[in-house]
Amino acid sequence: MKRLEEHSVAGSQALPPSSQATGPANGGTDRPRRPASGFYRLVFSDDPKQQLRITRSLLSALVFVVCIGLIVYATAIGMMDATAGAVLAGCIVVSCTGFYVALRSGFNLRFAEPALTLPQIVAALTWICGAYAITNESHGGTLMLFTLVQVFGIFNMSARAARISSIYAVVTMGATMLYKTLTAPEFYPARVEWVYFVFVATIMPTISQLAQQLTSMRERMKAQRLDLEVALARIQELATLDELTGLINRRQMT
Repeated sequence: MKRLEEHSVAGSQALPPSSQATGPANGGTDRPRRPASGFYRLVFSDDPKQQLRITRSLLSALVFVVCIGLIVYATAIGMMDATAGAVLAGCIVVSCTGFYVALRSGFNLRFAEPALTLPQIVAALTWICGAYAITNESHGGTLMLFTLVQVFGIFNMSARAARISSIYAVVTMGATMLYKTLTAPEFYPARVEWVYFVFVATIMPTISQLAQQLTSMRERMKAQRLDLEVALARIQELATLDELTGLINRRQMT
């Protein structure tokens, strides 16, 4: 019995480094990361997942910063009502700030979808519809932002969220177009708005369908990766331990 224990100890010492999983999972090379600055941690948090969520939210907010600049310009040259422009810009600032505070404070972790992708997309679509309604003769350009918002969430939206955002986009923009054709037909002629609506009603469901397909692919790849990890762990166990006795395999003792 003592000899068998000695063989077991010797066999465990002879195991390759990959079998003695004491190091990191990246091949045993733990390269030290450069620590983030205090300002970076203050703005983006210490949690890597939260950092990614905040980065995406700020990236989308950057688009709205440009939009606010265009609102100021359009107001200055008389293309937009000053009061309506100020209200819309204020709503955008409050919305972007609120989402950043929710993400940075960790309040978002209370929800099933911590990235708050759907609420951010719904808010963005709402403000774009508002911009469409007050930009008069230049309102057609806002439709590009309408599709861009959907693209922002195409990689991390669930299938249900993609459907909801698509339906909300078509219904909200359709209602906005109908309202403006009745109240300001000189800037929103019905024959032009009909073309724009067909564009929205075609593009938005298409993006939604692509988002659903990407979500299915991502979930399938995640399941395959988990199955592969289980299989590799089982192969490693069979290669090092005897299946009947649970002792070190004789091949590992040589």
